[in-house]
Amino acid sequence: MNFIKNNKDILIATGSIILLAFCLAQAAITYGESSLEKGRYYPVEQNEYAFFRSDSTFYYQIADTGYAYNGDLKSTPNIVFAPLYSLTVRYFDYLSPFSLKTDGFIINWLYFLPGLFLLGVFLKNEFDTTTAIIAMAGIALSAGSFAYQAFYSESTMLFWMAISFLLLQKEKYLLAGLCTGILSASRLTAGPICLVIALLILYKLYLEIKSGNKETGMIAKMFLASGLCLSGMLLYLAFIWRTFSNPFTLIPAIQQNSWQYFHEPIAIWEIFIPHHLFTWWGEAFQRSEFFLFDPLTTCLSWTTLALISVIYALFRIKSPLIKWGFIGYYVLIYYSNAGTHFLSSTHRYFTLMLPLFIMFAEIYKLIKKKNEKFALIYLIILAAIHLIYFFFTAAHFTMGHSYFF
Repeated sequence: MNFIKNNKDILIATGSIILLAFCLAQAAITYGESSLEKGRYYPVEQNEYAFFRSDSTFYYQIADTGYAYNGDLKSTPNIVFAPLYSLTVRYFDYLSPFSLKTDGFIINWLYFLPGLFLLGVFLKNEFDTTTAIIAMAGIALSAGSFAYQAFYSESTMLFWMAISFLLLQKEKYLLAGLCTGILSASRLTAGPICLVIALLILYKLYLEIKSGNKETGMIAKMFLASGLCLSGMLLYLAFIWRTFSNPFTLIPAIQQNSWQYFHEPIAIWEIFIPHHLFTWWGEAFQRSEFFLFDPLTTCLSWTTLALISVIYALFRIKSPLIKWGFIGYYVLIYYSNAGTHFLSSTHRYFTLMLPLFIMFAEIYKLIKKKNEKFALIYLIILAAIHLIYFFFTAAHFTMGHSYFF
């Protein structure tokens, strides 16, 4: 109870933010149905859940019947999706009176609510309440944040990431390692964050030994904690290897072939030069809806903002967990999407880009020191942009428009 009492401000903020996100999502559904045309992923069944679209089908398949691959690289098999969310839905369904699909949405809310709260507590401890609340609002109310309410795995990653961060912050290393191992099975993009946590635990062990603490039990516990950090992902990849083929060649091959109509190969060194971003921005300026609601520019804008936040994190954020974990997170997402001509889904991936929202919060506090009125104007403009794009992308997602997945 003291934990809740001491973080009452974060709890109130969590409830307010999530209520706003839910209401805005419902309004987006209504707007989409009344004002937008149906896209290629709009379901045949009219009574389908509005936030069950596109990749939701793959998560549902894994929860229902497991992984499947017929040997055809162009068949978009479901083995490229990490298992944690789907397995949680499957096991919850054993106890639930509802349908598997309904259970998936219940699980998302059960992850989303405490996940946002726990992340807020972590950020409050690491920075302050203002930074925590602004970052929480950014995560839940940005372009792509509809995914937390969809049959997707973002809420799963948010929850296990938040609890792993908080346990590491409190120096509960064994529990942190266990929860990070679970996190690693939520999404492949969680890999760099999990690796950084493993290395931080080993670094803490190094400091303990250097200070003269060579107690065997402590050393064994820290090694175990570090070793657990990538265990979920390794078990998933081992299963794919044993059941189908080498996942380190199979998964990239599946993505390359199933995305071939818009995905080109890219050398890893190309992610460190700005050529692609300059090219895409040049193309963006030629589109008629450039700064409004063009989905290609939305993804490009998020990628550019995330890159700026990487630079910010490198020089301004002291926490090695946030700094190096999310620099790795950005690099992996950019590399895996840089071969597309529109950086597919980056607006959704970067809703978990903590340095971005921390940067927004620190800018607000900097302006506030100079002029409170300007700071308020900045916050209003920032909130308006995020809310508009949340509403717009959510509406298009519910109507099955492919560029918004």
